Amino acid sequence: MRIILPISAALIMIAALTIAPSFAQEGSGEWEPNGVSNSAYVIDEDQFVVDGTIGAYDEDYGSVDTTDWFALRGHDGPEHTFTMTFNADQVEIDWEIYDFSADFEDEYPARLLASMTDQGVSPETATAYVEGTCYIKVWAVSGSGDYRLTVDEKTCQGVDEVEPNDTIDAADSIRWDMIEAWVCENDSDWFVLTGQEGSRPTFELRFDDEKIEVDWAIYSDDSMVYNGTGYGSPETVTCEVPGTCYIHVWQYSGEGPYMVIFYPNDYVDR
Repeated sequence: MRIILPISAALIMIAALTIAPSFAQEGSGEWEPNGVSNSAYVIDEDQFVVDGTIGAYDEDYGSVDTTDWFALRGHDGPEHTFTMTFNADQVEIDWEIYDFSADFEDEYPARLLASMTDQGVSPETATAYVEGTCYIKVWAVSGSGDYRLTVDEKTCQGVDEVEPNDTIDAADSIRWDMIEAWVCENDSDWFVLTGQEGSRPTFELRFDDEKIEVDWAIYSDDSMVYNGTGYGSPETVTCEVPGTCYIHVWQYSGEGPYMVIFYPNDYVDR
């Protein structure tokens, strides 16, 4: 999984959404107290919009509500787009996305996926690669006001792919030495390399074979030079690829991430 900071310089977009209507100290889409990660409001799998209020004095707790935490659980797909909308004339909001898949202490998350701080604009959008549960921290830098957090799923799409890529003509172009992708039911992924692999590269396919099983094939132009079916993970093969290299991966069973690593001609198996 790649760490993405706003997002790693990778996937920051701006989307226009309406401002949430005015609420009291507790937004219509949150339950107070949710000021620490252990009391995070859970965003269920069928919920895609959360309305909150930040920076206001909470009479029930006798303090200013400066921080809200949310836990995203059960949503489909590994990639999610989060959009934060607020009235920048009333409140300045910062927010971050965390991966808590490992052991952690409260307020000390295991992995930072996205940090949307010092932006000062609304709406703000970040895309993060999420497998399992992630947490969103929202806090007021100044002022008080309402905000809306929306979640958009991009199912069956990994870090290095853009669906649809299920035909050779729609193959995703890969310019580095690794592919991180995702398969789900009836999914088929095509990738085309740009020459970095050399003419006799070594390829390695990795996946969690307790959760998924994938098959793959390697092409030189339109000629198949390797067909790997029925094998486990990892699987390594060296091929002659004098032409343009295409990699075809398809789902046999299960759903989850996989990785293809390739080494150029001078690779030595240790």
